[in-house]
Amino acid sequence: MGLGFSDEVKKELTNRQSFLKSATSVVRYLQAARILYNRLDWKERRKYEYAARDRARMEHTSDLQRKGVEDEMPLFINETQTNENMKPANPEEFTVLFVL
Repeated sequence: MGLGFSDEVKKELTNRQSFLKSATSVVRYLQAARILYNRLDWKERRKYEYAARDRARMEHTSDLQRKGVEDEMPLFINETQTNENMKPANPEEFTVLFVL
């Protein structure tokens, strides 16, 4: 099963010499993707963070349905305090709480 690497990430993989030779291709891909993500401005990062949050919420809901849990347990506790257009004063203040 091959991974569909984007052209941007492929280019970053070939340009970077700092990747460990012993690392797997998946690890090197994730490193390149992280480098590209860190180059984005905060609005673009926030867009990807909310997309990831929505994917996690959908997976959580489907897991609950598959397990037959009737009562929906919240995945993110601080949902009401988030605003997609709000720039955080300090990015370290934003932590996501998970209910295990």
